[in-house]
Amino acid sequence: MGRAGGFVGRVRSDQGRSRLQTCRRSLFEAITTATGPDGALSIKETIAYRPEGKTLARWITDGRGFAGQQIASVGGDLGGFFNLYFEDRPCPQGPDVTNHETRWELTSPRFAI
Repeated sequence: MGRAGGFVGRVRSDQGRSRLQTCRRSLFEAITTATGPDGALSIKETIAYRPEGKTLARWITDGRGFAGQQIASVGGDLGGFFNLYFEDRPCPQGPDVTNHETRWELTSPRFAI
């Protein structure tokens, strides 16, 4: 997602909080502040949802110098469970090319315990 070597071969354990706010009807902003092995970090995401196409796009800016875009198809069921599968464009990592994929599993707030 942005800088060579950023996500390849490293395992991280970060702890923090995310705040999601609505900017417009289908446009959201998420701010994450966390602490990891390398110290404090912040991540800003702009998220756009298109209900008629069941797609979600996100633009990510990481305080460590990473930046990227991802798009996801949204799938859900009548029980209030939703799955989002994000993919980004292929990214050169030295002689290799990698794809960064992210999966979100969400529960509707109406059904959350």
